[in-house]
Amino acid sequence: MRAKNLLPVVILALAVSAPAIAKAGASAGGAALTPAEQREANAIGGQVNCLCGCLTTLKRCPHLECSAKAEEKGFIAADVRAGKPPRTVIQDLVLRYGVKILPSPPARGFNLTVWILPGFGLVVGLIVAVDIVRRWRRSAAASVPSEGAPVDPKILAAIEEEMKKTVE
Repeated sequence: MRAKNLLPVVILALAVSAPAIAKAGASAGGAALTPAEQREANAIGGQVNCLCGCLTTLKRCPHLECSAKAEEKGFIAADVRAGKPPRTVIQDLVLRYGVKILPSPPARGFNLTVWILPGFGLVVGLIVAVDIVRRWRRSAAASVPSEGAPVDPKILAAIEEEMKKTVE
C-alpha cells in the first residue's frame, strides 16, 4: 500500500479508538486504591449525593455512564489516596460542590429551619385539630335539647286539646 492510501485508514482507526483510549486514560489517572481505601471510598460514597439528578447517594447511582458519579468518585479516590480522613473528604466535597452534595442539610444557620419547621408544624396542627374537635363537641352538646327541660303547662294543655280534636 502506498502512503496516500494508508493515511485515511490511520485517521479512521484513530477516530474509532479515541473514546476507548480517553476512557482508559481517565480511569488510569492514578494508582488503584487498596482494598481498605476502596472500602473507605465506598463508605464515603454512601454519605454523599450523586449530582446527576438521580436523587440517590453516589454509591447507589443507577447510571452506568454517569459523568457526575465518575467525577465525584475520582475526587474521593484522590483524597482517600492522600490519606485524608472521611470527615475531611466530605468537607472537601461540600467546599467543591456545595451543601447539595449532602443527603440532608446540616442543622445550623438557615438550614436549621428544615429541621425545626416540620416539628413545629406538627405541634401547631395538633393544637388546631384538638381545638376544632372541642368546638364541634360543644356545638353538638348545645344543639341537643335536654330531656329534663320544663314545659309550660298551658302549651301542654293546648297540644293535648289539639290532639283530641284530630282523633274525633
